[in-house]
Amino acid sequence: MTAVEKILSRVIGRDDIQHGVQPGEIIYPEPDLVIMHDGHTHKFLRELWEMGVTELWHPDRIMVAMDHRVPALNLQIAQSHKETRHFIKTYGIEHFFDIGNAGITHQLQIERGFARPGGFIVSRDGHSPNAGAVGCLAISIGQDILPYLALGNSWLRVPNTLRMHLTGQAGPGVLPRDVAQTCAAVIGPDRADNCVIEFAGDYVDGLDIDGRQVLCNIMVEIDAVSAFINPDEKSIEYVRARNEHQADQPFTPVTSDKDAVYTETLELDVSSLEPIVAAPPDPANVVPVSSVAGKSIQQVFIGTCAGGMLEDIRAAASVMKGRHIAPGVRALIAPSTQRILEQATQEGLINILTQAGATIMAPGCAACSGSTGPLADGERCITTATSNKPGRMGSKDAEIYIANAVTVAASAVAGKIVDPREVLES
Repeated sequence: MTAVEKILSRVIGRDDIQHGVQPGEIIYPEPDLVIMHDGHTHKFLRELWEMGVTELWHPDRIMVAMDHRVPALNLQIAQSHKETRHFIKTYGIEHFFDIGNAGITHQLQIERGFARPGGFIVSRDGHSPNAGAVGCLAISIGQDILPYLALGNSWLRVPNTLRMHLTGQAGPGVLPRDVAQTCAAVIGPDRADNCVIEFAGDYVDGLDIDGRQVLCNIMVEIDAVSAFINPDEKSIEYVRARNEHQADQPFTPVTSDKDAVYTETLELDVSSLEPIVAAPPDPANVVPVSSVAGKSIQQVFIGTCAGGMLEDIRAAASVMKGRHIAPGVRALIAPSTQRILEQATQEGLINILTQAGATIMAPGCAACSGSTGPLADGERCITTATSNKPGRMGSKDAEIYIANAVTVAASAVAGKIVDPREVLES
């Protein structure tokens, strides 16, 4: 069995391989955690209340974070935040992360010890597969969040597992983001359909947890069900050090069997890669950064659940130190969580970035969906965000290029898209 099949077998009460789940089977799994954010929590909880549901299935297994539109951008959003806080108290939801102690849910689930090896999480938001970085299966179930909140389960089709084997060492300027976007292009939406992407190989083994999160995160952009990395000592120790909210609950890491059946196995030698960008209009439209170098930009954005981690902030600061952002370029930076902001401040990274002319935004999703810092007609942005589909960050007539944090920071300084190797070699 694959690790995914083992986890889903556990959460429906089948613990032996003879009776384990099969790809395509319809099951009713019970999650270890349900995750929501401020963009929809008030709507779902209000709907349940209006239906007469006055008690939730397990308030202690629900996590809510203010992350999408923080702080409130207008009166309407402020009212929705107020309603969210009201229902959090009414339903007795235990794990609530408000402004000042929050961040993007997809990082918080790992940072605060909720995502654990062998665990199963359901989320309303699509990028929940970050949890796969520590061997936890997380699946976005969209509107089906209601029965999970009220009853503890809903139907789910057991996905196939596609294995992506990554080998070699990355060259100069090539970060996990380049590898992840390339994998998305190699796999494509047809292969990813109804699949969990399982990453393996010596390249994956050498990544830290931030890098592993990037690999898992990007796969939802090609419509994969989720992504997963078999837990090892690195991920297990990482979780043990952060097991603050469920410290009294042991976890059991789960890995795929050597003879597990995969729908397909693909190979990629990362040593063959160069820095890339995902060019409009799709995250899988991957091209060498050299092919678009020289294009002028009006905005850069470093942040999100795929590019606002501490390693990204460090990478951006390493480029901007002693330099200044080019005239006519707006540089927006949003650490993914409050704790990342605190650590970046302690390391002096925030001071470096602000001296270079960057604007630091509140921890959260920030400009990723265009709710803050939207792009105007005809503007071009290079970013570490998750998607570059038309209209994602404002105007449908704006252009969005996705790249790693070094490429984005170097472009901010140059005022145009540049190959990061030029900066690294200077």
